[in-house]
Amino acid sequence: MTTTYLDVLGGLDDSAAYKVPCAVATTSDMTSIMIGTPVIDGYQVQAGDRVLVWQNSDETSNGIYDVPQPGGASAWTRSVDFSKSSAIYEGTQVLVVNGTKWGGSIFGCKTQRPVIGTSPITFQINNVLIG
Repeated sequence: MTTTYLDVLGGLDDSAAYKVPCAVATTSDMTSIMIGTPVIDGYQVQAGDRVLVWQNSDETSNGIYDVPQPGGASAWTRSVDFSKSSAIYEGTQVLVVNGTKWGGSIFGCKTQRPVIGTSPITFQINNVLIG
């Protein structure tokens, strides 16, 4: 009997309503600076972190991004579980772990049936667990 594992980051089932937590959420427009490892909300972003980008003036670029490993490209890329339209629904939620303002917050997607790269993707704060 073969066992199938649920791996939302590996893409076997990326349509989960709850995403893997993000290290931090943006506090301002990041449209032109989604590169490298900046300090966001008092947290020093590190290679491999997931960042919730939710306040870009170009809302089509909002979403969850991966910070690249050293030696590779410096531009952030959409996380595998937030890289195709079928993976995102209105109500999709993500916990933000770090940050002086948004750490411990749960964000929810407000956009109905967003299309990656085309639809404005908006988020709201659903709950604050810590702080």
